[in-house]
Amino acid sequence: MTARQPTNLMPSQPGDRILSENVGALVLGGKRVWVSNLFVYSQLIERAGWKDAGMKQMIDSRSFDLVVASRNFLGNKNYLVLGADRFDPEAIQALAQTYHALPITP
Repeated sequence: MTARQPTNLMPSQPGDRILSENVGALVLGGKRVWVSNLFVYSQLIERAGWKDAGMKQMIDSRSFDLVVASRNFLGNKNYLVLGADRFDPEAIQALAQTYHALPITP
């Protein structure tokens, strides 16, 4: 699922454990918000030295029923090395090992 997808589809997603860039879709869909701002979170890890062990453990143990992103981080090797604006490299590597990307059409 992409973060640009209409918010009215979020309530139909099974489970409450959804990690999403689109917090508004989670809130409007009645889902729990795990990280309110993935961009700020990733910057705190990359630049301020915060530890990402808790998030990585949740990804490694498949704690999330669904991960919603605006692009396919798993399909680009540069993201695995450099990270992205909303996910640090370790999180993307963990996602690549644990989840698979599904294309969503509007």
